[in-house]
Amino acid sequence: MRTGIILALLLIPLALRAAEVTYSGDDALRLKCATMLSLASSFAAREGRSSPEDSAKSKASAAHLLQGLPGNNDEKARAMQVTADRLMLENTPDELQSEFRRTLPGCARFF
Repeated sequence: MRTGIILALLLIPLALRAAEVTYSGDDALRLKCATMLSLASSFAAREGRSSPEDSAKSKASAAHLLQGLPGNNDEKARAMQVTADRLMLENTPDELQSEFRRTLPGCARFF
């Protein structure tokens, strides 16, 4: 009995990982757009280059993009965090700025 409980506890993380959503195609682009809008809004607010109204519009836009994605809110939040981490860790500040300029205009088609 004890072995069964231990085995079940060990398998829980595997079941949770298997339930995570993988995004591809337009869904992956929507996720990237939402993440980049959130990052750009955070950077602009931190640097005093946006108003509270602008930040609220960016958050609403990101939420709109996420609504169209499969998965629950926790899965979407984890996917956004992974995307943000990847963008921030794999790019220099100049590369990140170029990536924003390349990607964000294409996000308009989702609105």
